[in-house]
Amino acid sequence: MRCSSWRLVSLAFIFLGACGPAEQTEPDDAGTLADAGLTDSGIQPDAGVTLEPIDAASMDAGPPAPRFETHIAPIFEFQCQGCHFVTDLPPRIFVQGDDIRTTFDGLLQSAATRAPLDYVQPGLPDQSYLLLKIEGRHLSAGGEGNHMPPPAARRRVPAQDVELIRAWIEAGALF
Repeated sequence: MRCSSWRLVSLAFIFLGACGPAEQTEPDDAGTLADAGLTDSGIQPDAGVTLEPIDAASMDAGPPAPRFETHIAPIFEFQCQGCHFVTDLPPRIFVQGDDIRTTFDGLLQSAATRAPLDYVQPGLPDQSYLLLKIEGRHLSAGGEGNHMPPPAARRRVPAQDVELIRAWIEAGALF
């Protein structure tokens, strides 16, 4: 056991000696580090690395805005399409094939039939009847009926999906 400890200590000294502090490059009488072809980091300026300027606006932009076709339509397909396609209940929701654009256009261009609001008011989630119905706040906006999906469906839209729908509307309800 004692011999193993000695070997471990010896290996540590060897390792530390090999990985000791980096040598500091300082200018000599020739002038600056740049004159010697080096920077203070030791990288040669003409090493073939091109640095692009950083656009501050793109750094603050965050994740891309949700889009109907890729983010929202799958939620509606699972949560809404079963009733709102097979019946005449407005809004008519069918998010497959060519009908996905028709559904999108209908949601953005139609007034709700049971409230004095549009189904989707781009940029204004709290004035979008579709979101209010999903959140169960439609009655306070002059709406009527059950929240969506209705109690008979025995399910609610998951909170993360509701937030995604809200973010989609806030971002301008993009296709």
